[in-house]
Amino acid sequence: MKNIVVKVLAGCVLAAFLGEQPAQEPVMNKNYAKELASMWDTVQVKDELYEYAAEVNRTPQPVSYESEWFPADLVNSMEHLVCQPLDREFDEAWFHNDLEDTSYAREMDRLGAKDTALTVEKIRASYPQLLDKCKWIDLENDSIYDVYRAIYGERCEGIFCYQDDAGEDRFLLVCDSGGSFGIREIVQARLREDGSFEQINDFQTKNAGYGRVISYGDSYYYAYLEYNYNLKIHDRIRLHRLGEAPKEECLVIKYVPESYIWRNTFDRYEGDELEAYLKSIQDDIVSERYLDSGMDLDMDVYDGDERRGEDELCAIDFTNTGVPVYMDKKSFVPSNDSLCWSITCNFYIDSGKQDERTELEKAEIESAVETPRLVQMWFKQIGDKVYSFFLYHVEDYNYVLQTALIEGREISLIRSDMLVPRRHFVISEDVFWYG
Repeated sequence: MKNIVVKVLAGCVLAAFLGEQPAQEPVMNKNYAKELASMWDTVQVKDELYEYAAEVNRTPQPVSYESEWFPADLVNSMEHLVCQPLDREFDEAWFHNDLEDTSYAREMDRLGAKDTALTVEKIRASYPQLLDKCKWIDLENDSIYDVYRAIYGERCEGIFCYQDDAGEDRFLLVCDSGGSFGIREIVQARLREDGSFEQINDFQTKNAGYGRVISYGDSYYYAYLEYNYNLKIHDRIRLHRLGEAPKEECLVIKYVPESYIWRNTFDRYEGDELEAYLKSIQDDIVSERYLDSGMDLDMDVYDGDERRGEDELCAIDFTNTGVPVYMDKKSFVPSNDSLCWSITCNFYIDSGKQDERTELEKAEIESAVETPRLVQMWFKQIGDKVYSFFLYHVEDYNYVLQTALIEGREISLIRSDMLVPRRHFVISEDVFWYG
């Protein structure tokens, strides 16, 4: 039989509205994960993690790679680029409305990106047949993106022009697919005399990734920053050679965690048991099963001493009040291009009536966009107390594990550990094609 749930609303059950005596709010009806996160300065912790990660990865070791279509020097320049703090730079650039002041933009421009972007000046000088499509556009004052949409439709985000191996003009048309996943549809085409486009071939990209057309040697490439879909971290760059088979002639240079370094920053636990416990589970926690390290996998939920029953709820007295708390921990995997991986959880206690539980609404953990995001939560009895472990994703591949002791409504931070990746390059020719 399913358990009936009575929700706790502002300290009383619904029966109070019917004239009955309000029930007392359960002592554990509060959001401990949020309260614990509020105890530390996220900005300061971000900076500490960033500085320590930069020190750990001070000298990235490049991977040698060369093929017919991807020269070694081009690959090396992409390796150097992708190990820069790109997401930090983009955040700063968006704040100052100056996207060109980033490592990525500068490297793309060095490789000719400004020469391949279609501009109003190029349209007037070389492609006047496109002017008819721009009759309702103020070419002097409107955005170039208004021009792109007028030329190729509302979902067009970019148009590039360059020459193929025979010296003929080609165009690359970049369009949002219109779905929530973030896919971009890329079309390589010729321009007809009437201003329409003749498609030559097409391919897809996983996300927008600030795509640019660059040149190296005798070839042109479409380069964009691909992200880890779970965390929305730009940790890889993909190159498509713009020849007859751009879908297949592609290369991905990833800069992802190879292992993790644990660094303790705070500890007021008396004794050695907590340290020994954490050392015993470190390998499990940082495995691909529980911690996202760039593999884009569906993550599992980590359990400690909490035990799951037939109804899949797990229970433990994590408030150390003698009252077991039931929870339905779940790993929230994103289904669009704005949300990130996190853990969600609802909490319940026995109501005292048969087959009936009370939901602790204030304790609910929802999926979140902002950081720090809770990605794992578990509980462990050490000595005569149950300790709570909250693992937060803070920035990039940097995590913080907070160990807390909860006693009734009081929560105390016992220990804090940074989890910082030691990263490496992974180069592959895997083809991305969605659907």
